[in-house]
Amino acid sequence: MRGITYLIILFLTAVAEVIPMAAETFDGYAERSEITGRLSQLPLVSIEGIWMFPATGQIIVIEREDTDGMQFRIVTALSARSGIECGTLIGRVVPTAKNGVFDATLAGIGADGAVKSAVLSKTGGNRFTLTMSGDRLSFAPVRRGIKANWWRLFPYMFRFSVRTFDTRQQGLDGCIRLWPRDPSVPPYQPRYL
Repeated sequence: MRGITYLIILFLTAVAEVIPMAAETFDGYAERSEITGRLSQLPLVSIEGIWMFPATGQIIVIEREDTDGMQFRIVTALSARSGIECGTLIGRVVPTAKNGVFDATLAGIGADGAVKSAVLSKTGGNRFTLTMSGDRLSFAPVRRGIKANWWRLFPYMFRFSVRTFDTRQQGLDGCIRLWPRDPSVPPYQPRYL
């Protein structure tokens, strides 16, 4: 009996080291001027900057993890959910061979910016393909797996199957760039006098 207890404790200790229980946070994301000041000192790649999910108002910052590498981190600047503080690491982005297309792993965040969980585990999270077009960044979820329709094995009763479909176009969910703005593109929200 003691041996089983020790094995369970050893297993839980190993799991606790692999899966973090708290999200990683960084300083310097509370003020927008602080973020823009830091980013303006660096040579920016096209994906780096301040982005906003228009559906939820979630504001994120995409910046390089280190100055030499090409891995980027996604950090919350203003969360749509009160439980996630500014500076919480919610994802990582890596460029692909195709220009303007990136692979991303996000911690419990939907393509519309709805944050469900801020813990980014080492074992993975939600995978997305990010596509840039101008000042827009679209998120397309990545799904892998095998689909099998077991009902088709029955000879006559289930010969015709019913399937669901979605007519909503892919790639509509995503972000709008807030900073740095391209002066040739009109602003997302008009300014009134």
